[in-house]
Amino acid sequence: MQNLATGMQYIGLMAMVEDQIVECFRHGGGVPYSAFPRFQDVMAEDSGAVHDATLIDGTLPLVPGLTGRLADGIDVADVGCGSGHAVNLMAAAFPRSRFTGFDFSEAGIASARAEAARRAWRTRASSSVTPPA
Repeated sequence: MQNLATGMQYIGLMAMVEDQIVECFRHGGGVPYSAFPRFQDVMAEDSGAVHDATLIDGTLPLVPGLTGRLADGIDVADVGCGSGHAVNLMAAAFPRSRFTGFDFSEAGIASARAEAARRAWRTRASSSVTPPA
């Protein structure tokens, strides 16, 4: 990809949590997903362009026999599916297979379900978000 604009958005996201990241390096722990308010949108834009360009005709055929099995119909789980765009693309290309996406981001799952509904693709998206105690 020659377009750096999408990638540059990550700089702004990281700058928003720089102090929290430094504290984590000093004292341990992690920065919660919720501290990155636009991460889901930026990641979906970035990965969506890659998936649109390469997933069906470039990436999947790298696994010997996979596209044939997908065409025949298999169950597929995408763990960490984000916005679910990859799962939805595969569902459109391989209608005999059954696709389920899993992600801990409720926003990502909502996006996946909305895209599948808009396009009438047969996918399931599940969130495993556990609210903080």
